[in-house]
Amino acid sequence: MRAGVAAASSERGYKLLCDEPDLTGDILDSATIDEIRAARMFPSDWPGAVFGAESVMLAMKTDRQGDARNRLRAAVHALHAWVPAQAESNGSNVEPKNVANIALAALYLHGEQSAARFLEGWRPPRWILEPAALLTATLLARGEQDRVMQLGVASQTAALSVAVAAESQRLGVPMTREHAQRAWQTLREKHIDIDSNEYALQNATDMIFRGVSWISAWAVRYAVAAPEEAISLLNRYLPTEPPNDLGDVHGRKRAGMLHAYAVCAHLREQPLSLPDLQPTNDTVERRGDGKNQKNSKHNSSSFSRGLTNGRTGA
Repeated sequence: MRAGVAAASSERGYKLLCDEPDLTGDILDSATIDEIRAARMFPSDWPGAVFGAESVMLAMKTDRQGDARNRLRAAVHALHAWVPAQAESNGSNVEPKNVANIALAALYLHGEQSAARFLEGWRPPRWILEPAALLTATLLARGEQDRVMQLGVASQTAALSVAVAAESQRLGVPMTREHAQRAWQTLREKHIDIDSNEYALQNATDMIFRGVSWISAWAVRYAVAAPEEAISLLNRYLPTEPPNDLGDVHGRKRAGMLHAYAVCAHLREQPLSLPDLQPTNDTVERRGDGKNQKNSKHNSSSFSRGLTNGRTGA
């Protein structure tokens, strides 16, 4: 029993090292990393995940760049091989973090342009939202805001621009003029199609609203776009009627949508209050029966609490 507990504890430790490869590369020396690699101690259901993590670890060592590139190529090949296999399977053992690690290694080894092209090479565009956001979060956690800006400037698609801006908005990191100008250009060129009511896509939807509102706000601030243009862009993404669960703290993620409504109201130079974000009576009646009307006071109270939480904690 003790042996089993020790083995489980050891596996969790190696998984933590694999999940945070940039820190592992900073902390562990090359010899220790090589010993762990040789013993194949990094746990994973997908070989490419280990290759990607190891490429990041080795990329942090100035004298191991060649080995890091070899691991990066192996990770990319593994991901390409996974795609046709995934088409024939209902399961998936590739996580957004795995893809983000490959992009991070590409960024450190080949630059921001390489990382951007790797991420933008996948379809549908929304598939890269979470990996790109994780990549941005890692760079910001390391204090590398300049690299985030360069990644945003290197973007050629709306999806990557939105993902970088969404994570910047979540952490309150401002955009530079060059970054805002490039992001605004990609948003004007291509609209990201997504169903904001699809529960399975709530993370991607939240990022889209965060990113679009952040880009719009900074584009107006730098006079890259006029307020009217930003309002028009936001209206392309916002639903015609606020959803019933907009402020429900137990429902899907809606903080990004709240931010978008707030930015839109600010650009119109209008105050934003609770009634502005409540569905109309006609909409409530269309969506349900008398049960909805009985719970209207409860929904309003719940929404009010959610609005406060979204404003202060999002």
